[in-house]
Amino acid sequence: MRIHIRSRALVLAPILAAALASCSSAPETDDEFISAFLEDNPYVYEKLDSQDGRRRQEVIDGLLAIKERRHAQTILRHLIDDPNLGPRGRAVAAGLLATEFQDGRAVPALMDALQAAPAFERQIAVDALRVYGDRIIPQITEIYSTGLDESREAAAEVLGGIGTKEAIDALRSRLQAERVPEVRATAILGILEYKGKESVEYMIDCLADSDVEIRRVVWNALRRRADPPATFDPEGSMEVRASQLAELRLWRKREGGSTARRPEGAP
Repeated sequence: MRIHIRSRALVLAPILAAALASCSSAPETDDEFISAFLEDNPYVYEKLDSQDGRRRQEVIDGLLAIKERRHAQTILRHLIDDPNLGPRGRAVAAGLLATEFQDGRAVPALMDALQAAPAFERQIAVDALRVYGDRIIPQITEIYSTGLDESREAAAEVLGGIGTKEAIDALRSRLQAERVPEVRATAILGILEYKGKESVEYMIDCLADSDVEIRRVVWNALRRRADPPATFDPEGSMEVRASQLAELRLWRKREGGSTARRPEGAP
């Protein structure tokens, strides 16, 4: 389940923004603004924590309608640190703070959500964290390496979404050691989306995967990307596949491909 945190439809004519506009005296400091906002909108916590997407969206639309964007940013910063807001609401607020403002203050809350049991909160984190790019790769890689299976799969999706060479190398770093098919498949899908100069070499390496379905997907993607003259049988024996992989690597070397170092343990 995903939330549309960037929606600007404002179908309901933002209740929250209207309430703010009606204040008799404009608050001057951040604390005064937050206090005025919470006083005028007493159901913010309940709505952000709600399982009803329409109620959450009312708050989101109202925040995005605030004329001074820095005030919306201030409110979101307050909300993610407020213990009165539950995990769902905190994830929603942090996701909005990330996607709308690229505010680094949202990262800790999103890292918590990435490791949360509810899939809803993990998906918010996956969608939002990629906006930070390479600067969060060490933290995501730690979760990808040591977290629970669901969190590691989510972390792999974040790295694939970032899509830089550094992120893809992080995915490759433990690919051979990964034993959970869902995590490995998510990592490989991220690698297949990579368009850097090393992409063909990376795809050839993925043909060494132990899962025949993954090998089939990778081989089809490689044929579309590079149309190699050599062949590969995803269902072949280990010996046959090893020989075919050697031929593919030799072909790539003759073509002047990258000599990027393969992950440790790759055949």
